[in-house]
Amino acid sequence: MAINILLMECDSLIVCPPSKYAIVMKDGMQGIYDMALGQNVTEMEFRRILFSRSEETEEGLKSAWFYTKKESQFGILCVYEDDNSIMALWMDDSEEK
Repeated sequence: MAINILLMECDSLIVCPPSKYAIVMKDGMQGIYDMALGQNVTEMEFRRILFSRSEETEEGLKSAWFYTKKESQFGILCVYEDDNSIMALWMDDSEEK
């Protein structure tokens, strides 16, 4: 579980469709926030987060997908809505090496 930061402490907030999650920024770093539960899903550790899409499997499992940048890596984060667990795929940024 990420350290919870109050929304009023954030510098900005971008709500992602269909509004379960938001991208929040504080002191130049970004994180993912669960609007329904009122808590952080990730730490405020990303240089950049972009919302990609929401999906639902045939079994009804809902997820939200994000593109991220952290330190010298690019990543894809999948957040599962039922428990906010995260699957991540990381790649080195060859331009920063």
